[in-house]
Amino acid sequence: SGLDVVVERAANGELAVLSKLPVDGASEEALEIRSINVQTFQLRDSRIEFIDRSVAPLVDIEIGEVTANAYNFSLLEPFTFDFVGHHQTATDLETDLKIKGNVGIHSQTGTFDIALANFELHEIASYLGSGIRSGRLQLNADFKMQQGHLVAKNKVYIQNVKIDDRTQAVGSDQMSLATALFLLKDKNDVVELEVPIETDFNNFEIGFGDIFQ
Repeated sequence: SGLDVVVERAANGELAVLSKLPVDGASEEALEIRSINVQTFQLRDSRIEFIDRSVAPLVDIEIGEVTANAYNFSLLEPFTFDFVGHHQTATDLETDLKIKGNVGIHSQTGTFDIALANFELHEIASYLGSGIRSGRLQLNADFKMQQGHLVAKNKVYIQNVKIDDRTQAVGSDQMSLATALFLLKDKNDVVELEVPIETDFNNFEIGFGDIFQ
C-alpha cells in the first residue's frame, strides 16, 4: 500500500507532519500499541513532500516512487530497513535517494547510510546564500545514533557550481566564495568535502542552512 506524507517547517522553525494518508483509507488515529512485531513491512508507490517556510523563497521538495522495507519491525527492539526514492528536478534530472541500516525506536540507537545522487543545488538555493545559483550535489553519509546522540560523517561532492558574481563582496577582507570554490575544486570541476555533524536527536539544534553551508 502507498503513503502520502507532507512534512512542513513553519516560519518559526517548528516541524510538523501535516498529512499522513494511507491509500487504503485506514484511520489516521495514532495507535498506542508498543509491543508490536512485524516480520516484513513493505511500502510501495508512496510520496513524501518537504516544505520549509522558514526561508525565502520557501523550499518545496517532493520525493516520489518511494519504496521502503522493514524487517522484523518492532517498536521496542532494533530492526533493519531500506528506503529508495526519486526526485524529478525542473531540469528533468532524476535524483536518487537511498537509505539503509538498522534502528531501535525505543532505545534511539542505530546505524544507517544515506546516498544522494544528482541533486540540483538550485532546489535549496535559500539555504546556500552567497550567490550559488546552480550545481550538482552528491552525498554519502554514515550515521550512528546511541541513546539519541547522533554522529554523522558526510562526504559531499559538488560539481559544476555557478556563482552570481554580483553577490560577491568587493574590498572585503574575507575570501569570496567564488575564490574559495576555485581553490577547492579539482581538474574535473568537482569540490570534495567532509562534513561531520554531532548533535542530540531530541534537541536538534543544527539548522538546515548550517548543514548545507
